[in-house]
Amino acid sequence: MALAHGAALSAAWTTPMVAGARVILPTGATSGPQLAAFDVTSGKPAWTTDGLLHSFNPAPGSTDEDGGHVLYHHSRPPGVSGLTAVHAETGVIAWQIDGQDGESDATPVPVAPGRVLIETWAQVSLYDVAMRKPVWTNKEIAAARAPAISHDRHLYTFGGQSGEFMTCLDAATGRVKWTSRIVRVR
Repeated sequence: MALAHGAALSAAWTTPMVAGARVILPTGATSGPQLAAFDVTSGKPAWTTDGLLHSFNPAPGSTDEDGGHVLYHHSRPPGVSGLTAVHAETGVIAWQIDGQDGESDATPVPVAPGRVLIETWAQVSLYDVAMRKPVWTNKEIAAARAPAISHDRHLYTFGGQSGEFMTCLDAATGRVKWTSRIVRVR
């Protein structure tokens, strides 16, 4: 398997993920293979996926506990983020969701079975994968350098336009449960 069409793997730019028996990473290519997978044990090339939309995101995410899908955060002109799910074992595209507003380079966050958080620089939205529509949107939170984390039906991330507040959201409703200003401890 050769990465052609200008694909250039850059360890300084991408973050690999392990999903099942595959190590998967974005190639950074604008055309040709945008995702590449390697056997986790041998390092031998397993598959590449072409035909995806451009992505600013250097790190994919997994949709479920067993790593069945890779979430590829794409950007559709004019400046709208979306999500494409690719089977981790085969590289075949499973489904795609186009966001409604805003763009970013944030890593998609699996929240619950069939639910994925897409963070943009304008807002965050929790999408129902089967319906391909947002369950909720919260404009108090926007994409930051690090993605939100999901734990025990809550999302933890940074809120406020300056990103200076640690924020807890209820994952079911998108409502802010609490915020706490980040302070430097000496």
